[in-house]
Amino acid sequence: GSHVGGTGIFTVPSGHAGTYFASVSFMTNNPGTGTAHIGIRKNGTQISNGTKAYTTGTLYDSASCLCVVALSDGDTIDFYVTGPKQIHPDYGTCNVYMMY
Repeated sequence: GSHVGGTGIFTVPSGHAGTYFASVSFMTNNPGTGTAHIGIRKNGTQISNGTKAYTTGTLYDSASCLCVVALSDGDTIDFYVTGPKQIHPDYGTCNVYMMY
């Protein structure tokens, strides 16, 4: 089971260490020039650097990022976006799946 709660951070439950697939994608929601950087962190350290959404006046643009990572009990996965672009509230996903 997922242990996200209201934090937006996935925590590996006790007894569920293994190899996980993590992904995140989003669409921007504001015009203007700028680059949005997206990434995935394990225990607060960047482990995957995603596609950069660069726009010059375009209202909508998208970016995505994914990785396969070994996680131990209690490890955390979270997702981040930086840059001047706003994330559209209706068009984004974050996923973490245990593979084996």
